[in-house]
Parts: sequence; C-alpha cells; structure tokens
Amino acid sequence: MDCADPEPGSDQVTPGPSKRQRKPTDDSESNDVALPPTIGATIQVGHDHATQQRPRRVACECWNFMAACETEEPPVGVSRSELVATDVADLESRVFRLSRRPQSASRVRCLLCWIFFGRWKTWVNGDGLTTRIREHLDNYHHHEYRTKCQQEGITVPSLNLTPTDDTTSNVVFSSRLLAEYLAQWAALDDQPMSVVDRPEFRRILLLCSRAPNLRDSDIPHRTKLTTITAELYEAEMTRIKHELNKALGFVSVTSDLWSDGKLHSFMAV
Repeated sequence: MDCADPEPGSDQVTPGPSKRQRKPTDDSESNDVALPPTIGATIQVGHDHATQQRPRRVACECWNFMAACETEEPPVGVSRSELVATDVADLESRVFRLSRRPQSASRVRCLLCWIFFGRWKTWVNGDGLTTRIREHLDNYHHHEYRTKCQQEGITVPSLNLTPTDDTTSNVVFSSRLLAEYLAQWAALDDQPMSVVDRPEFRRILLLCSRAPNLRDSDIPHRTKLTTITAELYEAEMTRIKHELNKALGFVSVTSDLWSDGKLHSFMAV
C-alpha cells in the first residue's frame, strides 16, 4: 500500500481529524450578517441612525400669531388700545422662523383676533393643538396668514378643513340616513351591532343633537381623547381611594374575568 512520505525533519504521527481553517476576512466582512431576502428588503439603508429620523416640524407659521395667556377673558383694568399696542409691537418684533409654542402658559390666544376684531380667542395649551390653530388662521385670517407665509418662504401645510362640514352641511336629517351612517361606521370600524344599544353611545348622539351648529372641529381627535381619558381615570382612582379609606374593616380583594362584545378578554382586580 502506497503512503505519503512524512515531511523532512518531522516525526511520523497518526493522522487525526482534519481541521478546517477559517478563511481570513477583513473587518468589514466579519460584521455583515446574512439575512433572508424578505427581511433584508424591509431594512432601510443608511449609515447613520440620526439621518434616518424625520425632522420634527416646529410649526413656526402657526405659533407666530399666538401669545401666551392665563385667562379666558381679557384682563380687567387695562384698556383695549393699550393691549393692542403691546400686541402689535410684540408681533412686529418676532422672528418668524423662531416662533415656538409657549411651554409654561396654561392657554394661548390669537393675536390677530384681538388686534383686528377685539375678540379674546383662546385655547387650552397642550399637545395636538397645531391643526386647530392652523384651521382657525386659515378660516378667519386667511389673507394675513397666507401672505406672511409667502413672504417668509414657508409652505403652508395642507389642511383638511372640516371635510365633514363640506359633505353634510346641506344634508337633511332622517332616521333612515342616521341608520345608514351608523351601519357604515360599524362595518368599516369593525364595531359590534350592539354598540348602538349602549347607553353611553346613545347619550353621545343626544348630546350632539343639542349643539346649534356642530362642526367637525368640535369633535375631539385621538390626542384630546387620550388626555381626557387619563384625567377621568385619575379622578376615578381618587374616588375609589377615598371610598376605601372609609371602610370600617378589612378590604377583600377579588378578581373577575370577562369578554366584551368583540370577544376581547379582560381581568379586573
């Protein structure tokens, strides 16, 4: 049987299991991870994480016409002409692109409403207010708002100005039409048909029927609804704590499981 000669100067040893040597790679190749095509296609290409973040809009064209305030009514003891002169000087001294929402004030007011119409128009200062103020400026101060934005080279963000008002302002109410709207909403939003039997839901419709001129802008959006929900939750928690503090003895704790009309499971303690 033929066998290979050992290397010169080395002792002959029994061959062991072969060891595969790793192919040397540079640093750039060693850090790459092979991903399936379907996963790799969904990852955005970029060298810096910071460059992939969308720049945050500061809405300077919106807040330029607003001022901080603490009251829903004009201050007492100061003449309107004096306040108007102060507001005009404040408005003219502002740097348009540096305008920001006041952070410390509880409310904000429209300078243009007070200067031109003597109207003290205010909003509660908080998140989610930008769209409402833009709609107000475009509806009531269209010329001043658009002209100033054009002078500063600012593109006015597209506004979806009360689309519900445009489509239902001339619609005559009928029980049939209300039922159709409710059926469409239930189907599109995957709501159970039993939702219309809820007392809370029917209370909403009855409250809306008392509004003389209900507009789309009067209906809260998700940001406002989230804030109100948190406030109601805190109020209910405070009420429960006060009720438990009045207990004469020990308080028993139990749990309950149930499912809602959409078969979502819940547990309460």
